[in-house]
Amino acid sequence: MGDQVLEDMVRVIRGFRPNLVINGWGGVHTGHGHHQASGLLTPKAVQFAADSSFKLRGSSAEEGDLTPWGDRKPVVVLDLDRSEAPKGYLLPVDDISPLYGKSWREMGLDAFANHRSQELPRF
Repeated sequence: MGDQVLEDMVRVIRGFRPNLVINGWGGVHTGHGHHQASGLLTPKAVQFAADSSFKLRGSSAEEGDLTPWGDRKPVVVLDLDRSEAPKGYLLPVDDISPLYGKSWREMGLDAFANHRSQELPRF
């Protein structure tokens, strides 16, 4: 399922080299098919991004360093639990980012408003 999508996700993760990957759709088995696929593929993409045996097809020099980093840089997948009794990390969504001068909640709402493929700007 989703071989090209999985490869694209690995390409993005290797390119950005994040410390944390938030899987906003982990454990979702109902609703929008793209959300379900995202939730299922995110943990695999993080795993393959660190795996030197997972080769990317058609990589170019313009894309930068897309080699796996293995143990050099940890990546945590944070699944957002949508249950009645969530477990896991508390995120300080109302703290102000020193880099952007906005709360994490405000930045999330900005991203939400710019999700044009879902016609959310009208919302």
